[in-house]
Amino acid sequence: MDHEQKSLVLVYAKQMKKILEIEKDPRKYIEFKGYHKVDDGYYLKNPQKFLDTFGWQAEDVGLSPTAIRKLLTAGVIKRGYTSRRDKWYRLAIPIEEIEEVLSMKKENSKKRKIEVPEDIFKGIILHDEEKWIIKRALESEKPVHILLAGESGSGKSLFLWCISQLDGAKHYAAGGTISKAGIIEALLEEPTILIIDELDKMDKDDMSVLLSLMESGLVTKKVHDQEIRLRLDTRVYAACNYVHKLPKELRSRFLILSFRPYTREEFLKVSVPLLVDREGVDENLAKYIAESLVSFTRDVRDAIKVARLARCKEDVDRIVKIIKRSKEDLLLL
Repeated sequence: MDHEQKSLVLVYAKQMKKILEIEKDPRKYIEFKGYHKVDDGYYLKNPQKFLDTFGWQAEDVGLSPTAIRKLLTAGVIKRGYTSRRDKWYRLAIPIEEIEEVLSMKKENSKKRKIEVPEDIFKGIILHDEEKWIIKRALESEKPVHILLAGESGSGKSLFLWCISQLDGAKHYAAGGTISKAGIIEALLEEPTILIIDELDKMDKDDMSVLLSLMESGLVTKKVHDQEIRLRLDTRVYAACNYVHKLPKELRSRFLILSFRPYTREEFLKVSVPLLVDREGVDENLAKYIAESLVSFTRDVRDAIKVARLARCKEDVDRIVKIIKRSKEDLLLL
């Protein structure tokens, strides 16, 4: 079921419950419609045949013509028996999937324990204090929202990637790759952890939703002219380059951890094992890449880019020369 379908199921939750009652056991509905008298009770004896032949009617489950149109367009329901006078409908999505969406607790917070492996940050070198406090936040009984702030390539994304591997984590990119529906679509899945990269690029509407989530756990959103209310127990782990671009009230909801640029020694210490372990680069070539870059960049992403392009030291020299020249040119613009 896609996000549009989930949204509609939640918007029309009351009507969906009535539909489920009919589709799971249509015998009462058959009597209500008077079809139990047809052919000596044929449909009452064969209730599934009744559904396959007819279905249910919109007015009997409380759906307006507008709602029917939206549900048909999204593929939540399909047309059943149709005549000049009567229109009947059926669910187009399996009952189990509808029930799963409806089982989401919209008003009752659902406490879920996060299982955090001891070695969750084993692939990250340095940042020992940050590892300790983030792990403690993940294990805390009540939410502590964490914001990792600092320049690109300082290790923030590595932490977010490790956290994203936990069960119940939902990765949401705020900068340029989000859907039109925004953050509410990610929250419809009731994630235990919401991971947000490039928080400083999030639009105002999504920031308002995020602020409400962090302040009270309550999220409200108008979808198809009706209001969805979700009460969530979701922890937020985010990263940004520029904290000053965030509203003061949003900053105050986070425990902010500052990530400074790597020193020369730290860059070498972090880059080489990262290229060897995650990118599968030969150790000697990994060292050569790191040492070729360290004079003008401390961004680990640059090392990863070179590693993915270079096949030998000559390639490294050529690629690094191009990157260095481009960075120098950009400084002059």
